Amino acid sequence: MKIELDYVDSMMNFRGLWDAPSICGLKIARFEDRHVVVVTELWDKNPGTSVTNFCPQLAQLICDEHSLDPKKLIFIEHTPQTGSHLEIYEETFHLVQFSHGPDGFSDPKWHAVSREEVDQLLKNPSTVTLDRLR
Repeated sequence: MKIELDYVDSMMNFRGLWDAPSICGLKIARFEDRHVVVVTELWDKNPGTSVTNFCPQLAQLICDEHSLDPKKLIFIEHTPQTGSHLEIYEETFHLVQFSHGPDGFSDPKWHAVSREEVDQLLKNPSTVTLDRLR
């Protein structure tokens, strides 16, 4: 049985590298056994650090600010389509897996996932097996 305990869909301001004012999109779906977090790069609105360059610190900040259990975290990095014809600007989703210790998150590893997998994670993460990425 799925019980959605919390849902956040907003923009998040944060202090990035060298304390630079930064912003990203933030979606959180909190379930009993998993917390699915999707951070979206906002190329045209972000004057500071990209989510890719601040991933471990951003994951820790989100866990701290939203009282999320790091052991239950599923962290997705989303880069939206920019409208360019260049392939590097196409929409992407990456599952980011971290090590977690007393000093927070470290050693990020990015794995491409599909929009469909992300949509399913946001509906019911227990039905999605991401073992192929481990």
